[in-house]
Amino acid sequence: MPHVELMPFMYQGIKLYLELLNNDNDIIKYIQTHQNQSQNEIVQNLLHLFPQYGLGDSQYLALINATQIKD
Repeated sequence: MPHVELMPFMYQGIKLYLELLNNDNDIIKYIQTHQNQSQNEIVQNLLHLFPQYGLGDSQYLALINATQIKD
């Protein structure tokens, strides 16, 4: 976290970004537990379940593909 004072919403954004960098974040866990669904279904669900991250369909597809490669 930064050592300078920021607006409160910036702390939330930084926290979400740092959480997203972890390999065991909520989005990755969701993708791993729903691999039986199509990519389109997973993306639609991710857009509804995790709007706070501000990610779009392209970013979710990249995460899905990266998660499937690791398995």
